[in-house]
Amino acid sequence: MLNWLPDAKRRTLCLMQTPKRVIVRGYLHQGQRPHINFYGVRYTNAMLASTASFLGQELHLYYNSQDLRTVRVFIQGSGSWAF
Repeated sequence: MLNWLPDAKRRTLCLMQTPKRVIVRGYLHQGQRPHINFYGVRYTNAMLASTASFLGQELHLYYNSQDLRTVRVFIQGSGSWAF
């Protein structure tokens, strides 16, 4: 008999791994909004891009090694964002 993990739990399996630490980058004087770089790819979303106070902060990044199109990022004491 096969046991299946519910779909909602399958989406969060990446949270079972050790997070990567990334720094929020951005160069406002050059017109680059805040973003993170991971394996040579720039990730951002509307909240991160519109908040300059995150520049230089360290975030905890979780990812699915099978699909890097979306990553989850956490700030200490806050919720998660999906990029």
